[in-house]
Amino acid sequence: MKDTPWWMYVLVVAIGIGAGLLLRPLLQTTSTATPNVRCAGPTGSELALSETLTSSFAGQTQNVSRTYLLERPAQVPLQFDGGNDADSTPITCSQVSFGPGARLLFARSTEVQVVEFIGPTVKRFLFANDKTFSSYALNPKFKLGLKLEEYTPNGAPTLDEAGKNGRLELKRLKLDSSFPNRLLFSTSNGGATWSLQK
Repeated sequence: MKDTPWWMYVLVVAIGIGAGLLLRPLLQTTSTATPNVRCAGPTGSELALSETLTSSFAGQTQNVSRTYLLERPAQVPLQFDGGNDADSTPITCSQVSFGPGARLLFARSTEVQVVEFIGPTVKRFLFANDKTFSSYALNPKFKLGLKLEEYTPNGAPTLDEAGKNGRLELKRLKLDSSFPNRLLFSTSNGGATWSLQK
């Protein structure tokens, strides 16, 4: 150690500082993903929902995971999970509803979420979990099977002012006389569960 020249210490410190400066922007870039969609709340308020999609591949299979960030005035942003499947289509803002009251509702082809700002609580429901839809999908009348992936929300879910009863309509992406053109789901518990209305 006594034989080590002083300039070696200076060189090691300089390399460490240089590496830190070079890696810092790289680490910041990889840790913050850019949202695919950002839907602003009514009347230009600070209320907004952002959706970020992250794709990964296992062989020929694509898996898309979704995360959401809800910005609320004078409160810490709320980040929550949106599940994953093979659908890489970003949500459209027409499928997002702010209110009534302190809540947010939005739907994708196979699920609906209700976020209550007070708490906060996130209610995420997959339509495939509805027993009525499952029996409907297995109906022998539909020889090829009724698939939720072939439907898309016809606008955002709605709830009444009390925040209990609501409905959501799904429309078929490609019309086919063998299948219903629309599916209507309703809730009576504020979006905790939804059921298919024949």
